[in-house]
Amino acid sequence: MALGAGLTNTGLRIGSFVCYIFTFISSIIVTAVVGNLLQKFSNRNVRLVYMEVIAVISMVVYLVGSIAPCLPKYGGILAPLHLVFSYLWLVAFVFASLSWSHNRCRNSFPAPGNCSKKHAIQAWLFIGFFFILCNLLIEVFLIRAHRRNAVNEPRHHHHTKERPDSTISGETGTTAPPPVAGTGTHHMGGQQLGGEHMGTQQTHMAAPTTTAAV
Repeated sequence: MALGAGLTNTGLRIGSFVCYIFTFISSIIVTAVVGNLLQKFSNRNVRLVYMEVIAVISMVVYLVGSIAPCLPKYGGILAPLHLVFSYLWLVAFVFASLSWSHNRCRNSFPAPGNCSKKHAIQAWLFIGFFFILCNLLIEVFLIRAHRRNAVNEPRHHHHTKERPDSTISGETGTTAPPPVAGTGTHHMGGQQLGGEHMGTQQTHMAAPTTTAAV
């Protein structure tokens, strides 16, 4: 079967696919910007490393997972995965907000300044979290729609094949005619008539012999 053929709940699937793509893009941007800060400065704070690790893992997971909405039998089984990653991205966004919001970016890790990069990381962490949360809601609706379709599907009953009656012909399917009654009776009656005829002939043959004797 071709990928994407025979899909149901097309609107939900398109929405889920869009969320996968934007989460993947957010992961790429966060990975690139955070990686640049880690490469340029030696002060590698635990929060910064956490952001990088979550972004790299999400980039791989959501690239592979983007195939799921295109599968005909997909029913939103990846909802628990989105729940876990939404929590992880929310924690990363909270770390970025506590460290770099307002004027705190000027004197915070990994080095003073670089506020544009820090605010970019903060923004894309929120965007990634937002689309993961949207994908979670879409997956929940997909689960409900998939279960509803499964209940409404007509169930196919298997009928057992009955043996045909002995009076029905196997070739034409028509009822075979009953045997003709009285055939043996006609035959026996013919034999009796033949016996009477032979007896009459014997009587006629005996009559001249009796006359000659007289």
